[in-house]
Amino acid sequence: MNFKQNLIINVFLIAAAIIALSFPLQTRADNFILGGGSYHLQTRDYTHNGEKVKINEVNTSFGYRNSAYEFSVLYVAENSYKQESVAVAWNPRWEVTPTMEVGLRLGVASGYSNTPVNSEVVPIVGFDYTYDIGSFYVVLGFIAPEVLTLHIEIPL
Repeated sequence: MNFKQNLIINVFLIAAAIIALSFPLQTRADNFILGGGSYHLQTRDYTHNGEKVKINEVNTSFGYRNSAYEFSVLYVAENSYKQESVAVAWNPRWEVTPTMEVGLRLGVASGYSNTPVNSEVVPIVGFDYTYDIGSFYVVLGFIAPEVLTLHIEIPL
């Protein structure tokens, strides 16, 4: 895909997220997402243009999570394959203790064309553990089939 096609897909995903999040609520709990890191359990490198390249595991990103809708949108400046990415996900969470929640992560992410994945939009299927540190949350996640993730969420 070329730059224009990538831009159109990313703009569409962001617009869909904004529209979904714009419905009025009586109670609204919002978090600013700041990330992040990833660790690939099996894949440590990949071939790009005939050269072996190390997987990127410092995924500078920011986003927004609406707890009332259990919905999040995330912009990733450089994903594991060093491409810009936008992720949109349904992310319900359930309280386990007053300081810990478990949750699902189901959605889609852009930015994987010209990679070994070879698809502009890929599914996100995973789960996460959220720990309340006091003034922010630490979120450890797993995205199938092999990616551990780490980010923080700051209440707005």
